[in-house]
Amino acid sequence: MWKDPKPNALPFLDGLRAIGALTILVVHSQLPMIRMPVWNTEDLEAQANHVMFPLVNSGNTHMIQFFFTLGGIVFGISCLKHFERFPGFRFQYFIDKLFRRLVR
Repeated sequence: MWKDPKPNALPFLDGLRAIGALTILVVHSQLPMIRMPVWNTEDLEAQANHVMFPLVNSGNTHMIQFFFTLGGIVFGISCLKHFERFPGFRFQYFIDKLFRRLVR
């Protein structure tokens, strides 16, 4: 049976991060084409009318939600692990987490 070398690692998030990064790269590669002067407008229009263009272009909005969700998952798992070790509730724990996040 496969055993995770680091018990606190979240290997499933690596795949999600890779998908997110690739989506961002694809979406951002399309942005200069929208903003720069175009010599052949028919090609740009054909690309904009392609069935995949709205799906890829909507990735901007969805990626913001995706990264907030991913951050929430990591924060939630971190909190749950902390509460397993220290069952008492301390508000200072959340202040420390917030401060560390802002510093990063």
